[in-house]
Amino acid sequence: MRIFFLDDEDRKLIAKRRGDHRRLGFALQMCTVRYIGRFLPDDPLEVPWAVAEYLGEQLGIEDVSCVKQYTERKPTAYEHAWEIRDVRTFLHGRAWTHAKGPVALFNQAVG
Repeated sequence: MRIFFLDDEDRKLIAKRRGDHRRLGFALQMCTVRYIGRFLPDDPLEVPWAVAEYLGEQLGIEDVSCVKQYTERKPTAYEHAWEIRDVRTFLHGRAWTHAKGPVALFNQAVG
């Protein structure tokens, strides 16, 4: 579950969100991009429930079912996706979880 481990930089980004559902939703999107290299197209919450529970535990969220509220306001997930697309955030996450060289990471970020 290393891909879903939140480091200090991740926690700083997540802490900017108001509400447990937004914090957990943001974390899920960020970790999904890290794991599969893209966002889930239809529903950002289509992840195994164990992932939501693991992230919720790290964030101190007792009731992870609150994440279901994350998609009630459609722009929220899109706004978060744009922020996650920030190259620095993307590269930070990928470099931390994968053993690829800087050229491969750059090519993947640009792609």
